[in-house]
Amino acid sequence: MAELGEFDIARKTLYWAIAGFVLSLLVLGLVIFLSMYNAGLTKTPQKLEAKILSSRFLYSSKCFAYQDPITERTYTKLIDLNRFKNEILAECYLSDTTKDYQFQLKLKNLNTNQSYQIQTKEWFNVPSFTIKESVFIKQSNTVSEGQLLIIVQKPI
Repeated sequence: MAELGEFDIARKTLYWAIAGFVLSLLVLGLVIFLSMYNAGLTKTPQKLEAKILSSRFLYSSKCFAYQDPITERTYTKLIDLNRFKNEILAECYLSDTTKDYQFQLKLKNLNTNQSYQIQTKEWFNVPSFTIKESVFIKQSNTVSEGQLLIIVQKPI
């Protein structure tokens, strides 16, 4: 009779060990699934992130937007051609590694058909996508229509 009780205890112990192992795997799987789901919800699309980063080129007087020296008013989407240089781009957008977005900017004057091009220091000519913006170009005392192509290289 004692042998039957020992068999019953061993069977229950084995059952609870297997059930505990399976339950632990299910809980671990649920935790991993929820963390991956949460990461997917909070991830910013790359095009949106690049558009936000590149908006400084059009809206900041520290970059290329024209700032009136008398009133100190900044005119958005009015590119100051005197500031459209690689040195200004390096000051405006600090990126020392290829782990950051890299940009190549192509500015075209639609009235005179002249083109200008600058790029970040770590640009390796591996474009991912292009953002097209209609702008105005201030050169000396004239303002003309233009188009700015912001070519984006994703972080490597």
